[in-house]
Amino acid sequence: MLLLSPSPPAPAAAVTVPRRILLTPHRRLKATSTPPRLACLRLRPAAPLRGIPSKTGCRAAAADADAAPSQVPGGDGGVRGAMVRIGEALSLGFPVWVASACALALWRPPAFLWVGPTAQMLGLSFTMLGMGMTLTLDDLKTALLMPRELAAGFILQYTVGDGSTVLFWLDLWNDNSMQTKYPRLYTFAKNKNISVAQFLTSNTLEIQFHLPLSEQAYHEYQSLQDYLQTIQVQQEDKDTWQYIWGNNTYSSSKLYNLPYKNIQPPKPFIWIWDSKCCNKLRVFTWLLLMDRLITRNILKRKKLKLEGDNYNCVLCNRNMEETAFHLFFGCPFSQSCWQQLDIHWNLGADFFQMITQAKQQFSSTFFMEIFIIGAWQIWKQRNNFIFDRGRPSLVSWKQNFVEEARLQAHRLCDSKRATFLSSLGLQG
Repeated sequence: MLLLSPSPPAPAAAVTVPRRILLTPHRRLKATSTPPRLACLRLRPAAPLRGIPSKTGCRAAAADADAAPSQVPGGDGGVRGAMVRIGEALSLGFPVWVASACALALWRPPAFLWVGPTAQMLGLSFTMLGMGMTLTLDDLKTALLMPRELAAGFILQYTVGDGSTVLFWLDLWNDNSMQTKYPRLYTFAKNKNISVAQFLTSNTLEIQFHLPLSEQAYHEYQSLQDYLQTIQVQQEDKDTWQYIWGNNTYSSSKLYNLPYKNIQPPKPFIWIWDSKCCNKLRVFTWLLLMDRLITRNILKRKKLKLEGDNYNCVLCNRNMEETAFHLFFGCPFSQSCWQQLDIHWNLGADFFQMITQAKQQFSSTFFMEIFIIGAWQIWKQRNNFIFDRGRPSLVSWKQNFVEEARLQAHRLCDSKRATFLSSLGLQG
């Protein structure tokens, strides 16, 4: 904006206004014989005017200039603007940083040996902080003011009374979550926060959903209608809630076990943790069953080179690759060890079924303890040959097995200790 005050007529060449400038007077000028007092003219130049001071302008121009920084994200280049620009650059470049770090780790693994537990903790903390910074203080305040709603989505379930306080789509009610049960239909819902009572009052296709529905969503709508025929709202009762484990008492252990309640692991995993062996041996057996022991097969899968590219079993001369299954079950040396314990493996069966069958055929109730100790001593025979150049021997395996069995027997009560040792032909 330019404020032109009355002044003597200036030469025509003093200021050259580009042709593309639009002049929009604030008020119509009346034709008079005397030079008129010019009003504030709103100029919209296509390019900056040279030779005209930028501070010249009317009050409206000053107001627009003051308001401009607040309308542009980042302000006028101050500290806040710099922080915004840096944050945007880091956010947009995050995939690049991650991809670069992964490529460098594959190319030069030793470059990341400095990343210890402390560095990992700091890195995760920084990542989580960055994710949290996407929330505004108003978002956080709103969430904290609704602790009931936060908990409802995770560990609460509702029994519908009048249906006025239960969300139809989002809450877990009558052992069902409509959002999960009808996911395609949910995407067409107009009001995703509608209560059960409101939904049942106006349960029509046009009111509740954006039309047209997809074919899958329409099939889910028909299924929903059949389900709603079984729902009865008790107008005189209030909605009630309880934790999804069946009562109104909070338990941290039940909450911790909640994600795993529907997981049914193979029985041998349960037998590991029910055994009376020490934790070191139980964790070793868990690694064995998970195929995570550092055998030569694992080293090969990790692309680690061994001398002569020799990944064969060191306990036999069959030139068989040392997998966990071969080392503990298929190797002739291992089979000789198991025969000493009267444990027989059906190598043609499924792995966990093979262990289950061996347990059923075993004569003692201490199958898992004996299996754990026997496998541990096979592993030690293998490591003794690789690291100490000791010769694998069935005699040394048996001696070490007896010593370990006597040590583990102290973890049993007196009555069970005697039974355990007698099942191995040992004296208490």
